[in-house]
Amino acid sequence: MVLTDSTPSIDYRLPTDVVPKHYDLTVHTDLENATFDGVARTDLHIVRGTSKIVFNTLDLELSEVTLHLEGHEEVLHESKREFDRVAARGIITFSKTLPAGTSARLSITIEGKLIARLQGQGASQDDSEKVAAFFKDKDTSAYDMQLHQTLHTIKFNVNWIERSTEELKGWLEEHMPA
Repeated sequence: MVLTDSTPSIDYRLPTDVVPKHYDLTVHTDLENATFDGVARTDLHIVRGTSKIVFNTLDLELSEVTLHLEGHEEVLHESKREFDRVAARGIITFSKTLPAGTSARLSITIEGKLIARLQGQGASQDDSEKVAAFFKDKDTSAYDMQLHQTLHTIKFNVNWIERSTEELKGWLEEHMPA
């Protein structure tokens, strides 16, 4: 990510019209190819009527998405799928409004790469240097401590990844059935 003065401010809080109540995740790993697939099921409470469900997601491929409203036989399928890569969000739109006060179960079939985030953005020496360079000539007096902690965390993560990636892969192979 290239940071600029015009980088938009992001509200990282999710909308509150749909609230998750329980998560059920089934994952199958393929250690040979360093990938996984599975199903993420989330029990939801619809607080306000909406046709959209917004959730956090990053580096996942989503295939089948279904929604079952409690007390209804019909299974709803998405009518539109969007991704906001800056905010790391998925937005699923259904053709019907989900009624306020109801419960539902969202099921999403997922695929991804193991350890993708460890080797992604914010995890390299180059990323660390870019962030430091961005703030170099800025007045950071209002947030010096937070900036120092963030830069330290990035450097720590870079060192940990360089030191531990092979060990982590070995642990996964030993403890995660193929």
